[in-house]
Amino acid sequence: MQSRGPSDRVSHTMTTSSFQDFQEESVSVKIRLKKFGAKQRPYYRIVVLDTRQSRDGKTIDELGIYHPIEVADKQLRFDEEKAKAWLAKGALPSDTVRGLFNKKGIRLG
Repeated sequence: MQSRGPSDRVSHTMTTSSFQDFQEESVSVKIRLKKFGAKQRPYYRIVVLDTRQSRDGKTIDELGIYHPIEVADKQLRFDEEKAKAWLAKGALPSDTVRGLFNKKGIRLG
């Protein structure tokens, strides 16, 4: 194995202008489900998170819960005001969350 000298290294520094461009880009935020519960007994939290996070990663905000095993009137509970505020800020709901919002009467665009 050959050692690399300083001239062989690839520069990974970011110029000031490209860093400012990176900061100005809006971070894509999604509203999606975060899984909890035991095997065969799932429940989900409706959360807002950065698209770069995994499904069960760190959340920005929690909007409510979805418990698919419960009776129909207890399956879905969430804060509609928070949801509308995040949608107004540009958060994109996943397909499943979009369907849940439609069930509760929150129409998107």
